[in-house]
Amino acid sequence: MHDIAFLDSEVVQKLSEGHADSMKPVLFLFTINGLSVRNRKLRKPLLLLLSLKFHVLWFISTIANFWCLTDFMSSLQIFTIITKTIALATWWTIRYKRKDLEDLLLFLKFMWKHLHLETNLSSRVFIKSPPWLILAISFLPAVIWIVISAPALDSCIIFQATLQSEILYLGIYFLLLVVQQYINWCIPLAAGSFYICYCKELSRVTTKLTVSLKAGELSNAEVRKYYRVLIKLIVKLDIALSLPILLCLTRCFMEFFRALTLYFEFSKDVYEIKYVVCAVFYTFESGVLYTAVILFADKLQIDCNVLRKSLLRHPDVHNGKNTWKAIEKCSQLFEDKEDIKLTAWKMLRLKKKVLFTTMTSLLTYGIVLHQFHPN
Repeated sequence: MHDIAFLDSEVVQKLSEGHADSMKPVLFLFTINGLSVRNRKLRKPLLLLLSLKFHVLWFISTIANFWCLTDFMSSLQIFTIITKTIALATWWTIRYKRKDLEDLLLFLKFMWKHLHLETNLSSRVFIKSPPWLILAISFLPAVIWIVISAPALDSCIIFQATLQSEILYLGIYFLLLVVQQYINWCIPLAAGSFYICYCKELSRVTTKLTVSLKAGELSNAEVRKYYRVLIKLIVKLDIALSLPILLCLTRCFMEFFRALTLYFEFSKDVYEIKYVVCAVFYTFESGVLYTAVILFADKLQIDCNVLRKSLLRHPDVHNGKNTWKAIEKCSQLFEDKEDIKLTAWKMLRLKKKVLFTTMTSLLTYGIVLHQFHPN
């Protein structure tokens, strides 16, 4: 394993002062929940207030789920409570690793600056999408639920017995649904989006180095220096985000199960069709995040191995007079293969075959559920 040692403090200070933060939209989702990553303008009291806001909303929405669970035992409420527990665990994991995330951003900017890479259109789309996605994910299911349910809303809402105004009750019901979806999704979406964007940008850096090496724009020695930083970044990325990504994937995987349960558990009359509609919505949003995380992680690993093999085959490695030095270089490049791995907390390597395993698991679960709900 490589020792993560990067640049000296003067270079770090110069980069942090002089280079704009291109991933602000992704980091915005962390910031509004009290997780500051490279946003030093926020004062500590404000961050504490935002952290308190997240935990208060989490507590209110979780109490509402437990209230519904005591009123009516439902697998939907059990899945939702587990989902909120995963979201809270993700928040604390990212808080513990936020210094590592700062380092990852800092040295990605170092690569951008020295390789003269600009943020392209597709990168801007990925980086700017998460704040808008969390708005859609929070509000759209609530709107669907209200439109389909009204006026016969669920009986397990805490405020129903104390509110006489139907409009006020409807407003509180809507806000509670929004808070539920916000807590369920905001932190996992932020972690997944950061991971996707970071993998995509590192892939761009890797492709640039491979093309420059083959075209002779950069010498073998220059590419090798950038390559060593790249390997260290991949190792640090896996150390910093492997547990949050495991929680994020677990949360998406549970959403698949919850969607299947909703589909099979409830009948298709007008009132209960809301469960099926929301199940489809949950499946779509979870599937996109789950697939994107795995595909972009897989692409980064493939691109890094392509660069590693290009360095191995480069004539400068084999034509030197010092044979032992050439053997040492080749040996190091062979050993790097073990470091070019992105995992979910060392339990699961993020490769395309994971998608196939997921599909077979869901198919099996769906068949089992169908046996209990044949109609």
